[in-house]
Amino acid sequence: MQPGKKLEAIAQKVARRASPTPQEAEKERAFAERFIAKLAPKLKDAKLMLVGSTARDTGLVGDKDVDVFAAFPRDMEEDDIVKKTVSAVKTVKANWVMHYAEHPYLQAVVEGYQVEVIPCFAIGKNQPLKSAVDRTPLHMDFLQKKLTASQRQDVRALKQLLKTHGLYGAEQAVKGFSGILCEYLVLNYRSFSGVIEAVKDWKPPVQIDFVRTYKTFEAPLVFIDAVDENRNVAAVVSETQLNRFIALSQTLWSRPTQSLFYPAKTQDASASSLQKTLDQRKTDWAVLQFQKPDVVEDIFWPQLERTAAALKKQFALRQFTVFSDAVFDDARHAYLFLELEHATLPHVRRALGPPVSQPAHVDRFIKGKKPWRGPFVQQDRVVVEEPRNDANAWAFLRKVQKNPGRFGVASYLQKPFKKSSVLHAVNALPKAAQEALAAHVHRKEPWW
Repeated sequence: MQPGKKLEAIAQKVARRASPTPQEAEKERAFAERFIAKLAPKLKDAKLMLVGSTARDTGLVGDKDVDVFAAFPRDMEEDDIVKKTVSAVKTVKANWVMHYAEHPYLQAVVEGYQVEVIPCFAIGKNQPLKSAVDRTPLHMDFLQKKLTASQRQDVRALKQLLKTHGLYGAEQAVKGFSGILCEYLVLNYRSFSGVIEAVKDWKPPVQIDFVRTYKTFEAPLVFIDAVDENRNVAAVVSETQLNRFIALSQTLWSRPTQSLFYPAKTQDASASSLQKTLDQRKTDWAVLQFQKPDVVEDIFWPQLERTAAALKKQFALRQFTVFSDAVFDDARHAYLFLELEHATLPHVRRALGPPVSQPAHVDRFIKGKKPWRGPFVQQDRVVVEEPRNDANAWAFLRKVQKNPGRFGVASYLQKPFKKSSVLHAVNALPKAAQEALAAHVHRKEPWW
């Protein structure tokens, strides 16, 4: 059987397994209708609509996400539509929390469903946005009309595949493929097997413009939004995640198998097993644990990643080699894993000076130095051996804790970083952090 046909057969089986049952789908739709009916009398200015994968029948079993948009007239002010939405939503008894991403929205668990209510402005195709989420109802209308029943099932298979391999999700912690990008990909390449056949041959940067807007963006993956030509739907996809998807597609096309759609049997992630694995590596490692600042994820994650990059740079300047690193979080804490080849260095360092043929530079280089050996000439340069200021990585890390801003720790993390704990034992980490660290340590790609 040809790979495409075999993949389609597999995708159909995966989609059936990944789909909510008819009873679950009907129960969710009935809940959404009841919820909207409660809000409608209190939001007469707005058009209420169910959007997202639930509304388009492309969601995965167990998702239980209900996204409701309230589209207000464009002549209203953003503060007014937010206040009206909050006032109406608070009449529904639940633990509502206001979130701030590109635009404020309300979120709560209601009758077991994760409900989001998002105020926006009603706009037409390619009209200027008044808020970042205004295009979502247009997506709903476009995809609802374009996606066939079989393509909706193919979207589920694609989501299941990406979710299994940590590629699904546009949040900063993932930098992967959003739900709407999955729908666009299936729509553009006609089917699940069409997506995989195309992706296996991608050579980044990749640009897809399936509605022929002829816009361009600088990004590893560009997919021009069908309802807003000034937006790259794939903007969040990182270079690493894009290439992981390409590698996964190559494997799946050459070896079509249903097992690639589901998590492999995990290695023992117990604290003792993870500690043993790290001990066997004979490296020096630490996990920094600190309180998460009260900022939205779109701010927190870039700051956490910038902080990790800054620390790696500071270690490199002091000649410590960072062998691997990772960042992760849980509900309360952020974690930064640093694995060094060695945490201690000789107390003497060799400083290479200018060529002997540049006496003025040599004078400046030597001035004020109190070397343990030298200055002496090695080939054409002046060399000294002097005391090393930071011979222990973890002692240097304590310096960073005292003055994090000086060493590049991002602004919102500086205060909690001062109170961070430096942990060297796996069992000192909470269970969720142990699991995240185990996923990093045992990480492998599908061709293995």
